[in-house]
Amino acid sequence: MIGLVFRKEVREFLRDKRVVSGALVGPVVLMLVFVFTFAVIAQSLGKSKAPKIHVVAPAQSNAFLAALEQNPEVQIIRVENRERGVELVKKGQARVLLEFTPEFTDATGEIEAVYDPDEALSTIALRTFGAMVNAANRAQLDQTLAQAGIAKEAVEPIRLKEVEVPKDQKAMGGSTLIGLLPYLIVIWAFYGGFSVVSDLVAGEKERSTLETLLITPVSRTQVAMGKFLALGCVCLISSLSSLVTVLIIGVSGTSYAKALFPEGIHLTPLALLAILAILIPLVAFFAGLMLAISAFAKNTREAQTHLTLLSFVVLIPAISSQFIGFTEAGRAWWIKLVPILNSSDAIRSALLGRLDAESALVTIGISLVLGAIGVITAIKLFEREEVLVRI
Repeated sequence: MIGLVFRKEVREFLRDKRVVSGALVGPVVLMLVFVFTFAVIAQSLGKSKAPKIHVVAPAQSNAFLAALEQNPEVQIIRVENRERGVELVKKGQARVLLEFTPEFTDATGEIEAVYDPDEALSTIALRTFGAMVNAANRAQLDQTLAQAGIAKEAVEPIRLKEVEVPKDQKAMGGSTLIGLLPYLIVIWAFYGGFSVVSDLVAGEKERSTLETLLITPVSRTQVAMGKFLALGCVCLISSLSSLVTVLIIGVSGTSYAKALFPEGIHLTPLALLAILAILIPLVAFFAGLMLAISAFAKNTREAQTHLTLLSFVVLIPAISSQFIGFTEAGRAWWIKLVPILNSSDAIRSALLGRLDAESALVTIGISLVLGAIGVITAIKLFEREEVLVRI
């Protein structure tokens, strides 16, 4: 009997263009737009031109300026005076303005760098030039030490050697999407069902078809379970479609894929199973909660109002997963106890190949408990005669 209700709801979903576009086509199209936008940005950053640095033409030439003009990492543009250069920086037409002090010789002296701290590109250009100055100073120091017969180690008693932690090749490390992808997967698990749930019960009340369904030999519990399973399938398919879209792009071998996934995609079947194991209880949680709201509401407008408020409750922990990693709380034990937030964190760990079994099991358990509460609540609402009230 549950299967009959399930098939009935699925057939109605597939006949409704809003469901197909909102829960199936929507995630794919929006993920394509999102991914290709990220890819274009990543490619443009990788092909960024050398920053333009304007220089007030000095009264006499010097070797340092001549070396800068030969350096391919920057474009040196001369301006006639300081006032003109400052005006260009203010208008955003120049990133940094350099002016050599009168005491500057070929290799010694002070250079004033005028920049706009409110412009990111201006600050980046300043940092680029600062690195060049440090390199020039280092080269001059090495030459002076060599001439004096002094070893470089004498002025560098402490040296820092940077060593990257060994990376798990069976992961998605290095991807610019790794921070956002878990958030999008979780969000679509909710919004896939959001597009259909208001019609699932509240809509049938308005159309007076719920009475017909409830007088059939199918028990109300079976009706609720059939609708729950149908809604859960829509949520799961919507969520997985966003992940599959990204994976297909990642293995396509295009220039966009290389820009987004410089180290490639090496997800193991175990990681994919872990993501699925985390998603199914989360989907059950979302489906049970939304079905209970749709059964409680008297009409579709009321259902949509309640669901809109619920969406903010879902968005807050999902969005928090994007920023909490920048704080000490990112690895706190209580993260695994916060619904939705723990799922985003666990999915991210699976995508990076760092999934902790204990955290995953706690996350799955919490989602299952909340999903069971939602389903039981929906069943209780179906068993009450008030489920038919439309006004």
